[in-house]
Amino acid sequence: MALVNIYLDTANNITVPSFNLGQTRFAYEHRHRGSDYGKAKQSYAQFEAKYVRCRWWEDVSTRDDGKDGAHDKIIHQWLVKQIGIERIGESKNGETFKYDTTRYNMDIIGEMIHEKFFSGKEKVYEEFKPRPYQQKFLNKIAWCTSNEFLLFAKCRAGKSAMVLKHIVDTNYKVSLVCSRQKSPEGSWKKDSNKYFPSVKYVSLKDPGWETFLEYWSQRDVNVVLWGTVQTCLKRLDKIKNVDFVAFDEAHIGGTADQFVKLREELDTRICYISGTAHKLCWMFPEDNQKFVYTYFDEQQDVQRGVFKRPKMNVAVAKYQTAAYQEIFGNDPDAMKNIFTMKGKEFLHEGLVREFVRNYFGPQRNIRIGDRLLKGTYHMMALPSVKACHAFQKLVECYYPALVVTSDAKKDQEDIHFALREDVDFIALSFVRSAEDVSGLQKILTKNKSTIKIISKIENQEGLDNIHEITKSSDVVMVARGDLGIETDLANLPNIQRRIMYSAAKHGRRSIVATHLLESMIINSNPTRAEVTDVANAIYEGADALMLSGETSIGKHPIKCIKLISKIAKQAEKFRTLGYEQKLLEDSDWQSLAVLGRELADKTNAAGIIVITRSGTTAKVMANTKPHGKTIFVFTNNLKVYSQMSIYGGVKAFYIKNISNQKLLLTKISEDLKPITARQKNKKFVLLSGIHSDRHTDSLQLINL
Repeated sequence: MALVNIYLDTANNITVPSFNLGQTRFAYEHRHRGSDYGKAKQSYAQFEAKYVRCRWWEDVSTRDDGKDGAHDKIIHQWLVKQIGIERIGESKNGETFKYDTTRYNMDIIGEMIHEKFFSGKEKVYEEFKPRPYQQKFLNKIAWCTSNEFLLFAKCRAGKSAMVLKHIVDTNYKVSLVCSRQKSPEGSWKKDSNKYFPSVKYVSLKDPGWETFLEYWSQRDVNVVLWGTVQTCLKRLDKIKNVDFVAFDEAHIGGTADQFVKLREELDTRICYISGTAHKLCWMFPEDNQKFVYTYFDEQQDVQRGVFKRPKMNVAVAKYQTAAYQEIFGNDPDAMKNIFTMKGKEFLHEGLVREFVRNYFGPQRNIRIGDRLLKGTYHMMALPSVKACHAFQKLVECYYPALVVTSDAKKDQEDIHFALREDVDFIALSFVRSAEDVSGLQKILTKNKSTIKIISKIENQEGLDNIHEITKSSDVVMVARGDLGIETDLANLPNIQRRIMYSAAKHGRRSIVATHLLESMIINSNPTRAEVTDVANAIYEGADALMLSGETSIGKHPIKCIKLISKIAKQAEKFRTLGYEQKLLEDSDWQSLAVLGRELADKTNAAGIIVITRSGTTAKVMANTKPHGKTIFVFTNNLKVYSQMSIYGGVKAFYIKNISNQKLLLTKISEDLKPITARQKNKKFVLLSGIHSDRHTDSLQLINL
């Protein structure tokens, strides 16, 4: 039953805060459903010629067990004896009271009545059973001696419940949760009311929050204050003495400056909570000061069966018509199943059309509560851009539809920043099709930029279009973090090889990224599996290996770089899997480079020298991936010299003047002297593109 049958009267004709007993909707519905419990009556009581709507109950016990001693009339008599509460209206149908707002609010009055008359009837709370990763967080923060701790975890990890559990376990009297914006409040309030009976949630935006705070502070409970950064700053003088502070993303974005000011004023223990600000992990170098739980960690827990990953939006998951079930049975992931594409068409277009009719049509049979997003518009996140555009055509017969694939304004700002700074590479995230790459390339061409494009392959649609994307790009990246989530994790090794094969076939550079030496974020040495993983990437023909967490937030960044370089050099002594043998010789230039590699092999040359202005000659030679032969690239172009850093098997040199061939060969001989001095063989294959950036003008065998 409800704590108390009480309802704040919101009638406009009452000028003072007032209430009627027996007026909560919950209590009414509860008694109405159990019709034998007492019949509810409803009428209008007249007071000072104004009509006040009220509900009243027959004179029966307000306890579920039917015991006497808690009748409405007894409660009435007790209430009027309390300081600051007066009876202002009475009739045969009910009574109305007013209260002193400096002393009470409705929750406090409800709690008073609950303590006096209903203390034997407690609300039923669910038991919070921490998952393994949540328990690790609770253990870490409990043992942490620092005043600052970081909780970095993905969405849906249950961060609010984890922190509330810590508050209860530590028995903080008054805690403050400060959020960057209003949206996180729902999860804090929900988890407080769902799991923790000792937690009393108080929102700083409520008019009577000070009364709440004063009242609950005098009782044996854990008070949790919540507010945005701006609200906390306004109430700063009254919340300074809290025992614990949780900054829920308050320290990033537009509120960062306000957060700094607030943090300086609060001399207490702080827990930073984030799922997006990766730089924070670097700011907490000590492992005992932070708990990190990434998407990859979640995926591993899902694979181990620790818990099931949440499916798509509940509203869509409910969509299981007879036609749908005939194909997919009881699989609830309707979003993935219905909107699968085959080429430019839906694989199950009949199901899509049925969905559109049911959801958007005039005779739609999906209830209002099943909508994807309540309000004046609908929002749907489909699995691919192709699906979005195909779906848009079907929906537009009922509603205007807009396809949004990214934050276009932010992308434009980032591109123009890259152009101003003249960077070497731009990495394009979640590339789904060649059109994504060509759009960026048009901007670069228009601005006469030689910036190279790295296409990050991070989802199934990008994988489906891998050959078209590769041909349109300069570099492709195997972004294994998101690929492991967006595709089948068990198939990730095969997916990696598929991308590497495409890069080798079309003569593009390749990068393998994410979790190469992940354990070294904390440990001083990698696992054997990680060493093997790095070597396998080299065997597959990777031009570059990319560390992320290991060097950004890890304890041993320099050691990681030295070790991965050492592993790569050892692996390069062995032949690759041979994907470069499928290289498409789509130009005479490329064919000449293949001949140069074969000439180096047959003559047992010490290496291959490339002279280039635009970098193209170096590119076609690097495409051939000569085994055991370093490609020494000499260029008078600083941009090309810098971009050579991502080419596997290439060592670049910058020379101001390459027009005088005699002087150039003398300079090359001097630069390679540290290498040639250690070996008897001084024979090199020379591939030159001095006089043209459109073709190679010579292929020679020289001795230095």
